[in-house]
Amino acid sequence: MCQEYVPKTISVKKQTTGPTKPRKTTWRLPLPLVVAALPFLPTAMYVNRGYTVWFHLVSTIYFLSRSPFVRQVAILQGVGICLGWYSAIIYDAIVEGTFCHTLYRNMPNRSNYLLDLDDGGYEMLDITFQSLAHKLLAHTLDFIGHPGLLWLLIASHKASGGSFVDLASWNVIASAWYLSRSWSLFHSYVNQGRFALWYFGHDIYNLASLDCYLVAYVAEAVCFAGVASYRLHKDFEGRLPLRE
Repeated sequence: MCQEYVPKTISVKKQTTGPTKPRKTTWRLPLPLVVAALPFLPTAMYVNRGYTVWFHLVSTIYFLSRSPFVRQVAILQGVGICLGWYSAIIYDAIVEGTFCHTLYRNMPNRSNYLLDLDDGGYEMLDITFQSLAHKLLAHTLDFIGHPGLLWLLIASHKASGGSFVDLASWNVIASAWYLSRSWSLFHSYVNQGRFALWYFGHDIYNLASLDCYLVAYVAEAVCFAGVASYRLHKDFEGRLPLRE
């Protein structure tokens, strides 16, 4: 005898979900509007200012516009600046025997721990609690303005799902390199009346030797060369035939 077919019933429980949370909206300005406002900045913010100040301006453009591309350029720019700046400080410490004097001579509170001489030199003041406190402040500001800001940009990049490959695009590499050379071209013309891809002079930084510029430029070039080599490797990685 054949058994009577009994259809199976499937019960589906309706899942109840709570009220959906509204997405957080990030306040931002249109990038073209931010860029259009740059010519109205006071000249004191970018004329005869260190390349780190230009890094701060680019970072400010990112925080106002939240442009991923501007953030990527700022990160690569910041890496080159940190390598160049701290390479110059190490060079001064080795060659001149002065630990972080390059930093101290270029901080706004330098009058609290050194004395500028009429011949362009300087003398470190006697060590006191006040001078040590101001030196600590100088190092704190230096950390915030260099690796601190760079870390903040990298953290934002990672939080948005970015990776190192994004930073190694040709557009980012070319833009960061162009910014660096633009700083040199601009200040060479303003201070020396000629255009030079690499600026050398005493108009911006208080330096014991202009060799610090060369050290910083070499360190920055190594940074760009490393990122460009990685980009070339990625470009040709899938084109070369695999060896058996």
